[in-house]
Amino acid sequence: MLNFASFWIIAAASGGDAGNGKEEGGRYYLAEHGHYTEVSKDFFEYSRVHARSIWITHPLALLGGIWFYSRKKLMPA
Repeated sequence: MLNFASFWIIAAASGGDAGNGKEEGGRYYLAEHGHYTEVSKDFFEYSRVHARSIWITHPLALLGGIWFYSRKKLMPA
């Protein structure tokens, strides 16, 4: 949850994320709701990696929650 919260806060503060952004002619843009914000290549790459990390941490959190809940149900009272 912390990874998603930090991703959301950084994307909101910087004008979007690279997952929705683009690169044109050596210039890098973050995007949010059709609005583009130019950023450095380094920040664009950071945003792209952080966006991809959400695809790893979200399923892990979901699986962890399911595992925790199922263990709780199996434990005797």
